[in-house]
Amino acid sequence: MPAALRSRYDRLLAAREGTAVVELTNAACGGCHRALTAHDLQVLRQGDTAHTLKDADPMLSYSGNLENNALAFAVGLDLKDPRVSPLYADFSKGFSPSLIIDGTKCIFLSTSVRMYQALEQAGQETKLDIYEGMWHAFQLIPVTESEVSIKKSAAFINKHLQ
Repeated sequence: MPAALRSRYDRLLAAREGTAVVELTNAACGGCHRALTAHDLQVLRQGDTAHTLKDADPMLSYSGNLENNALAFAVGLDLKDPRVSPLYADFSKGFSPSLIIDGTKCIFLSTSVRMYQALEQAGQETKLDIYEGMWHAFQLIPVTESEVSIKKSAAFINKHLQ
């Protein structure tokens, strides 16, 4: 993890007394800087773990601006339109092999499970890899689970590039 990002995370963690929460700005996670899709934003509002794990995920929390960002991204389309949220796509027509990685403390866990189920039910090659006690973007923190996850990701990608 870059020293500047780790320093920023440590400051957030200390300021929040052990619960690091990052700002979501312009539909991007302030911790890992991953752009959140309209799908991510919608699931934050609807997914079970968005509510049940809202205090467990130290890297991400729902913000009032997420809905506005989702609506801006959707440009008038329904948030369940597959052009906005891939979760609602027809995967029976094909989809690339997918490795979905998440943690048991991530507010996106419900989304990951739902996406995995949709792909699997459509007969697509998919794998769901869940890490106990891990949160959104846990791979940014130097813990054993991060190393394992990154190695599995590399192996999956290399397998499918051959």
